[in-house]
Amino acid sequence: MPRFSPIPHSKPWVSGSDRKVLSECLASGMLSNGEKVALFSSFCRDYLSFPFAYPTSSGTAALILALIGVGIKRGDEVIVPVYVCRSVADAVSSIGAKLVFCDIGSDWRMEAATVVPLIGRKTKAVIVVHPFGIKVDMKNIAELGIPVIEDCCQSFARGYGWTGVAAVYSFHATKCLSTGEGGLLACRDETMAIRIKKHLQEYSDPCRMSDLAAALGLSQLARYDLFLKRRKDLAELYFDELAPHLTAPLRNAGESIYFRFPLVFNGSFDDLQRAYLEHGVHVRRGVDCLLSRGRFPNALARFNQTLSIPLYPALEDADAGKIIYATRKVFS
Repeated sequence: MPRFSPIPHSKPWVSGSDRKVLSECLASGMLSNGEKVALFSSFCRDYLSFPFAYPTSSGTAALILALIGVGIKRGDEVIVPVYVCRSVADAVSSIGAKLVFCDIGSDWRMEAATVVPLIGRKTKAVIVVHPFGIKVDMKNIAELGIPVIEDCCQSFARGYGWTGVAAVYSFHATKCLSTGEGGLLACRDETMAIRIKKHLQEYSDPCRMSDLAAALGLSQLARYDLFLKRRKDLAELYFDELAPHLTAPLRNAGESIYFRFPLVFNGSFDDLQRAYLEHGVHVRRGVDCLLSRGRFPNALARFNQTLSIPLYPALEDADAGKIIYATRKVFS
């Protein structure tokens, strides 16, 4: 085991300007939901090109609001990819809707072909997850005639979420843009927006973002294009340096903002994780858990054969070099 602190898998990029705005917010005495939240909402609307945006306490809260906005009721069925974080399933279950899991394609992304056989008279929505920052091809899914909620929690960027009736984002400390804890619901339909606003007026407290979180979000958003460029530059470095040693899909297969850098491997994840740690690098699986181990061959394969190495804007060049070295050694 290394005697030094290993390179973390995720780390927020907190700058001096971030600390300054947080100090100013603390000094103002306004820490709950207020002007900063309203300003953050406005900036997110402009950045993402949505007419309506509602900052929330978490990505899960944003998804619950989206389901309510669509009109999902107890007993309704919602199709969700089985290769997903548990919080997505928890959001659906929390309002009494029934989860219907679908398989994914071989490249982690949902496909219309796995959704169509599951559509029934009780199907009221489909949640499409853009995994690891990789954009799902929405065309065939959007043509199914069922409301689509896009989970963009790993994909905060222009061009994501534009096809569905609503898009949800997460600003957790591990995400692309961080407010510590927080999220956002964005939509275009005015009727849906009115329904969401009414719900927030009646049950706002569990869903609210604080001014303190919004102040950090505004500061991070001001340099967010730099965040995305750094992610792309690191991903290109990994592709160039690691290509001879392993398979890292999706370099040229669709758009990605490189929230994660997933690698496909054969063998034992636990063994690989230990080997990386011996080189001072933390790695993790693609998702926390597979929610169902039924007849989902692609999801099961991807769960068992996907490893994510560190990639984030705060990653220093020297550490990126150590990760490349470790990967070459581990996979050799």
